[in-house]
Amino acid sequence: MLAENKYRLTTLFFIVFMLNYQKWRYSYGRQCYKAKLEKVKIYLPIDKNGYLDENCIETIVKQTSYWPNIEKWFEEHS
Repeated sequence: MLAENKYRLTTLFFIVFMLNYQKWRYSYGRQCYKAKLEKVKIYLPIDKNGYLDENCIETIVKQTSYWPNIEKWFEEHS
């Protein structure tokens, strides 16, 4: 469960990106109910041992054009 562990900021953003990728399913007129939300699948990279591969996720997220702005914002507000 995600709440029990501390994840890198890049991992948390990646999860948000993946959830936003699924949001079209619940656009205007399609309300998101708990039963529907439980069926949403997000695909995350895992390592050879079956654990979440945060190094891979960090590489992906840091290659996006907007990541420097996000990092700057967190530096200014920490």
